[in-house]
Amino acid sequence: MQWFYDLKISKKLILSFSTVLVLTLLLGVLTISGMVRLNAASNVLSEQWLPGMRHILALKAAINTTRRYEMEQLLLTDPARIAKYDEMIAKMVAKTRKLTGEYEATITTGEEKRMLEQLRKVRAEYANERDKMAELRHQGRREELLAIVEGRSFQLMNQSADIIDKIAQFVQDGGDSATNDAEAQYLSARSQAIGLLVANIVIGMLLAAWIARSIAAPLQRAVTVARQVADGDLTADIHPASADETGQLMVALKHMNDSLQKLVGQVRGSTDTIATASTEIAAGNQDLSSRTEQQASSLEETASSMEELTATVKQNADNAR
Repeated sequence: MQWFYDLKISKKLILSFSTVLVLTLLLGVLTISGMVRLNAASNVLSEQWLPGMRHILALKAAINTTRRYEMEQLLLTDPARIAKYDEMIAKMVAKTRKLTGEYEATITTGEEKRMLEQLRKVRAEYANERDKMAELRHQGRREELLAIVEGRSFQLMNQSADIIDKIAQFVQDGGDSATNDAEAQYLSARSQAIGLLVANIVIGMLLAAWIARSIAAPLQRAVTVARQVADGDLTADIHPASADETGQLMVALKHMNDSLQKLVGQVRGSTDTIATASTEIAAGNQDLSSRTEQQASSLEETASSMEELTATVKQNADNAR
């Protein structure tokens, strides 16, 4: 990973923030994707299975109500009330057809279509039996009417109920499957989101610590070197560890330290030369002082001799006079 240490500090920061932003974007994409899948599963449940169950239960209730009206009508003798029940039965038959069409609009599987066709065949046979029952009622042939009510009509009613129960169970199973699928989608999306969120936090913290260390450690080393130089210690061993700004700072400190070492060496050499010259000058001065003392002594002797000579000349002059 030396290439990362050699990057400029600005590029390190850009790369690290970009990594965190990419992870955040990925988290958002996965979260949205999970929400879309969950919404699709919920739509299947709310737009297919729940309406299908509602329509099939309403259809079952309408068929049972129609059968109840038919049975109640058998007990009537008043033509007006019988005619009223005929109207009620006709309305329930129309409602049954409407509910059958609404349920058919929600069907998406071949199995449901097959069971619905069976139900329609049974209901068509039941409608024929109902017409026979109405005809026998008008003719007053009550025994034959009761035979149909307790016989073929009853069997067809039971077959209708069985088929509707099978359809309701099929729809219930489909709804349960859609519910389980929606829950699985939710759990999967939640696990992915949590995992990516944890990864985002961990990677972000690692990158932050890494960058802080890659910047702070060389700067601390540079501060230590600068303090050593300020204290007059030029023996610091400086080794730049990267090519970024902190590495360039360490290179500059190394050059400064080397230059100071050379300068101190030159000053020390000049000082040694000056010391040697001063020693030589001091020795010359001492020799000159000694010679000066000797010359002064000679001058004193000469002066003494001159005084003696002057006295002798004066004496000779006196003698000559």
